Amino acid sequence: MSFRENLSYRLLCILIWPLAHLPLGFHRLCGGALGKVVRNVVKYRRETVKKNLQMCFPDRDEEFIGAVDREYYRHLGTLISEAVWFGSATNRGRLARSGIVEIRNAALPNSYYDCGRSVMVLGSHCGNFEIIGGLQVYGEASEALKYPESGISVVYKRLSSPVWERFLRRNRTAPILDKEHYDGMVESRDALRYVLRRRDDRCMYIFITDQYPYSSAGLDVDFMGLPSKTMSGGVAIARKLHLPVVYMGMGRRPDDRGYAIEFKPLCDDASLTDESALMQKYYRLLEEDIRKQPWNYLWSHRRWKNL
Repeated sequence: MSFRENLSYRLLCILIWPLAHLPLGFHRLCGGALGKVVRNVVKYRRETVKKNLQMCFPDRDEEFIGAVDREYYRHLGTLISEAVWFGSATNRGRLARSGIVEIRNAALPNSYYDCGRSVMVLGSHCGNFEIIGGLQVYGEASEALKYPESGISVVYKRLSSPVWERFLRRNRTAPILDKEHYDGMVESRDALRYVLRRRDDRCMYIFITDQYPYSSAGLDVDFMGLPSKTMSGGVAIARKLHLPVVYMGMGRRPDDRGYAIEFKPLCDDASLTDESALMQKYYRLLEEDIRKQPWNYLWSHRRWKNL
């Protein structure tokens, strides 16, 4: 980073630090207000959100679309404020006591750990994907994962801004104890090399899979009743290494006090499963989650660029 970029990063950390240490309840209150500002004042991607909702729910009336639209922006504001709060998760006890995430069915990935195997986990933009870096801590209060902190990796796409790239990388790994040696934030273009390097270790690889592919070479799938292109890098790697593949859902708990991460099986050995069929199974589970909580998905993402 240049001197100017490094200075900007330092100033950003200084500004965010006191906000991050405010109570989670305060952040959630601010999140609702922030969502209204983003929707009504900034008007952030209003047309994209409306178009996505109308395409995905063609049989629903304008009242339903409008209600989901408003609730989505409240969710988006809360997502942002929770992510800021998560930056203070260097205090792991505070994070655990918050109860912000409950893990369900950890027995599924743990069964692969017990067999000495790595597992490919396909996540999505449901819930708050910015706080999945606390998986080890969340398990302390619900169902613990057996994969160690050093064995849980998240694949992501690097941001164009060096300042925000460094800041968000720091924020997303706030609960990690051994930051000096942790290398589990893996840029997507390095994912295959990283997994091959660790092929003899027991690891959990998390791919956020529901984005529009970075190139036009993505697989064709049906998603929310629409012809869609999908990323398939995680599944392709799993097929090469005979890995099991697991779906990771993230829904809001009924009391609206946090999220529930739930693991569901997709296949025991990706090399024995057709790639397209496996991706379609992933999208069926994701679609089920979206229809249960339609506002809990990232509708401002330009997901259907092909339509």
